[in-house]
This record gives sequence, structure tokens and C-alpha cells, in this order.
Amino acid sequence: LPGKNLSNAPEYVLTASAGWTPDIGSTGWSGLLYADMRWQSDYNTGSDLDIEKLEDGFVTVNGRIGVRGPDERFSVELWAQNLFDEKFTQVAFDMPLQPIGGIAGSRVTDLPAGSAFSASRSTALFGKFQGEPRTWGVTLRTKF
Repeated sequence: LPGKNLSNAPEYVLTASAGWTPDIGSTGWSGLLYADMRWQSDYNTGSDLDIEKLEDGFVTVNGRIGVRGPDERFSVELWAQNLFDEKFTQVAFDMPLQPIGGIAGSRVTDLPAGSAFSASRSTALFGKFQGEPRTWGVTLRTKF
């Protein structure tokens, strides 16, 4: 549609990350602290840019904490994706075979000229693919 953003394309996106790998004394061990975030403004999740498929802007945060052995021969890291379990929709779509108008069986072209018909979607159903929920895990690495 002219003048509209593309589907799943927020107008603004901001990303940031920070990492720190301090030595732990003079043992040859080191620590790891890492975090990244992504903020994005409102966007439309539907390929048809339907106004009812707008998603509010949101922030996701990922993190990692761990230790590394001497010469980085091994490491243990605890990590989390979507740390604060932000709920968001990646894609929304119209459900097939469902009514979408305020007047059952009517199309806008069937109504008399000048009618006060409002294309109400109160009876329409939408399907959604949600974003990934919080996940976490442990990663073990070694060098031979």
C-alpha cells in the first residue's frame, strides 16, 4: 500500500550489546558476562497490512554468564534468550472460511451507494505465530 511500511518491517530498530571477560586472579581462568537487546517500534504482522494486525513495539534481551579455563581449553556458560519472556506476534493471518463483515453474507459492493456500512471485523478470526518464548540452557565447550 502506498506510504505504508512493508509487512514485518518496523520503522525503527535499535540493537545494543555488551560483553566483559575479566581475568579471575592469576589462575588463567576468566569470566564471561554478555548481554544484548533489540528494541523495535510498532509494525504490522500481516502481509495485507490489516490495521488489526498491528503489533506494539517491544524489547527482547538475551544474556550469557560463564567461566573459561586456562588457555580457553574449556568453558561453561549459562545462557537465556528472551530473558524477560516478552510476548509478541511474528505473523498474523486471516483464518480461512470465517466471516469478516458486520453484515453476514454482504460485500461492500452489494450495499446501496451512500450506505453507512462499516467494515467491522468483529466476527473475524486471526491466526498468529508467536515469537520464541524465554529459553535457557547450559553450553559446555572444550578444545582438544
